[in-house]
Amino acid sequence: MTTDILPLLQAAQTDAEREWIVMEFSLANLEPAVREAVWVAAIPHWFDEPFLAALLDRPVEEIRPIYARLTSLSYVEPFPGRGHNVHERTRGLLLERLWRDDPDRYRALSRRAADYCDRQDQGDTAWRVETIYHLLIAEPERGASALQNTGGKWHNPPNFAYDKVESMARAAREHADADRLSARALGWTLFWEALLDTDYSRPLAAKEKFQNIVVDAKDDPYLTADTAFRLGDVHVMLAEYALARQRYEAALPIYQAIGARLGEANCIRCLGDVHVSLAEYALARQRYAEALPIYQAIGDRLGAANCIKSLGDVHVMLAEYALARQRYEAALPIFQAIGDRLGAANCIQRLGDVHYMLDEYALARQRYEEALPIYQAIGDRLGAANCIQSLGDVHVRLAEYPQARQRYAAALPIFQAIGARLGAAHCIQSLGDVHVRLAEYPQARQRYAAALPIFQAIGARLGAAHCIQRLGDVHVSLAEYAQARQRYAEALPIYQAIGDRLGEAHCIQSLGDVHLAEGDETAALAAYEDAFARYLALGLPNDAANVLSSQTNIYNRRHDYAAALPLYTRAVELAPDNPMWYRNRANAYLNLKDAARAAADIETAARLQPDHPYLHARRGDLALLRGEYDAARVELAAFAAAYPNSNSSHFALARGHLLRGDAPAALEAIEQALALTYAAQDVRDAIYELEEMQREHGDLPGLAEALARLRGWLEEKR
Repeated sequence: MTTDILPLLQAAQTDAEREWIVMEFSLANLEPAVREAVWVAAIPHWFDEPFLAALLDRPVEEIRPIYARLTSLSYVEPFPGRGHNVHERTRGLLLERLWRDDPDRYRALSRRAADYCDRQDQGDTAWRVETIYHLLIAEPERGASALQNTGGKWHNPPNFAYDKVESMARAAREHADADRLSARALGWTLFWEALLDTDYSRPLAAKEKFQNIVVDAKDDPYLTADTAFRLGDVHVMLAEYALARQRYEAALPIYQAIGARLGEANCIRCLGDVHVSLAEYALARQRYAEALPIYQAIGDRLGAANCIKSLGDVHVMLAEYALARQRYEAALPIFQAIGDRLGAANCIQRLGDVHYMLDEYALARQRYEEALPIYQAIGDRLGAANCIQSLGDVHVRLAEYPQARQRYAAALPIFQAIGARLGAAHCIQSLGDVHVRLAEYPQARQRYAAALPIFQAIGARLGAAHCIQRLGDVHVSLAEYAQARQRYAEALPIYQAIGDRLGEAHCIQSLGDVHLAEGDETAALAAYEDAFARYLALGLPNDAANVLSSQTNIYNRRHDYAAALPLYTRAVELAPDNPMWYRNRANAYLNLKDAARAAADIETAARLQPDHPYLHARRGDLALLRGEYDAARVELAAFAAAYPNSNSSHFALARGHLLRGDAPAALEAIEQALALTYAAQDVRDAIYELEEMQREHGDLPGLAEALARLRGWLEEKR
């Protein structure tokens, strides 16, 4: 035999040819019954005596010696828990030859395998996948339908069994790579592979696979519509909103034509999501209002709950937080009633976001801590990581920077482990934000520079634009204004290209901040007015009010509170339900020594948001203005207790101690404030306030020492 095989091996042109020659000689030396068993055993991924008997169409008793001989071969190995299998390399050679030389036999054997597997426990993932695997060859149309329906059952709520879908897609991919699938089956294989890429934040890979699905709508309208719909989702991930709209609009009439009302409602809802991304909130509200009754009519409580939650999201974007809370609170019990723990966790997290937007950080923390164990219990690592990151955001707002860093550091490896590159990039960016808060600008630059290429690599242009803008913010903090302007000018066309008018307005506002930092107040005001008009055009009164706040900075740094006051009043008119503007205007009145109007605004802010810690600051300053020093110290101490890591709270408490005549306590508060201070402007503002106090009240005990300490700090920093 060696003499016969050597010339053939020498003449072979490829490794594959040589491997087959060796395999063929091995088969030729087997008894006919065993040789047949080798071919048959290659069909499934594993076999035992009953399975092999079914494939050979013979009783188990007859094939028992054949099975024993078969399992003694070098290329047959144990398959844990299920019997044996033909080694994958050998199996591949056999199946390639069988498909090429005798496809009818391949189909007949696959039919036997499919029938046997179908009689097993279809609740067992391995048996269900193996059944589909053989059906794809034995009965291509039935196999393609099984791919479609089983994938939908596993992937969709309430299962979210992505690991099962991945196992099924991997089995189908084996046939696809060998060119054994029908066009429809190949389409569904690509569909599930692409959808998994979407689930794991691999939008570019998903996009390529979806675009490679070529099936006529008349052959499979569901695949055509589902592909267009999911490709729309990918475009959203890539911030390609115009393309996303086209895809959803392509899928919608197909769903309507085939009477797939769930697909129709999902399409309409996602068109609403596109409007949200483009800051077209009125149109988004219309879409959600259109989709909601369809969900309700077909009894899809999950779709209805998602739609209600999306309406809540629109309210958040419009700063209509009370309405947003109502929507989330309406959606939450629906999620809970249908057992959709993921939807419930998402809703709870959104309620946390509402508290966060309202500066109700303790309540936000409670909601995030309520959602986190739900994510963990259902194995949603992405949701858990997002929740941990949100807890980090709360720590940032409370100036608890070490805790924030710990949260982001805990979330980052989860994002990385599950391949959620977008989440990882956002987490790295958030770590950069912490460095900014700590005035660690070189470290912040490093973080943003690390996040930026991740955003760019996965095609997340919106994330990239945000990251570039943050790099500009770092340059501003380092007084590198030319570089900051370059960064903002780099980010601006990205926002414009993807149609993100909100990002565009934010970028123009940042350019105004650069002009202001450079001392060009005329250019700053022009940029602010441009951004202000854009926010109003987008229907975002709260953002427009924020621009007015930027304009007030020009007057506040001049300590020209009379000029700032009309801008605060305009902000109140734009967002009359936002307590922040009443608190801010109250501060202007306090600086203008108008106790009555300050008290009225403080009262309104307290009615809108009774528990906000900054009310203590405003009430404390009002008490100081009225000469009620004991009451002032109580309020300012409460403010410092609420914000122990904020220098402004300790500077405020120091003023209260000085007016009360408690010099040691005042100097201690000054030291606490300086220990938390990174920006020289904060100290200059504190000096101005103490100098005003000195002009009004004379040389109070400890005042001269406090001023000397503050001026010394500035000298040290120079």
